[in-house]
Amino acid sequence: MKNIKAFTMLDMMLSITILVMVFALSLPFYQSFQFQQELDTATMYTVQAIRVAQVNSRVMNQDDQWGMKIQNGSITLFKGSSYASRNTIYDSLYSISQQIAVSGVNEVVFTKFYGETTNTGTITLTHSNKSRNISVNSKGTVNY
Repeated sequence: MKNIKAFTMLDMMLSITILVMVFALSLPFYQSFQFQQELDTATMYTVQAIRVAQVNSRVMNQDDQWGMKIQNGSITLFKGSSYASRNTIYDSLYSISQQIAVSGVNEVVFTKFYGETTNTGTITLTHSNKSRNISVNSKGTVNY
């Protein structure tokens, strides 16, 4: 008889068990990475919208003020003195994760030509016990 070499059932079960354990241990790290990525993306979109609104106000784009409104799931770049009285034709929307909670200042409007704002304060973005703060001062300087 010839010697036939093969995997035994025990070898197969041990290999599968090891793979399942590696997957189970790596899943929390992957989720943490994904949450961090979503928070980073929302932060960058928020800062970008604030800066674009300020630049549009400084150069008097469409001869009006520009602002940014953030709420759960979206950021709106708008033309006008407030979100409520804006001209919706000029809106630019940025989508962010629905899992990100927004608190603090949620609307920033800049003055024409000077690009200053009275909507100063901190925007806090929170996702799975991690948070980011974005501060806007009266001159429109953004710190995050």
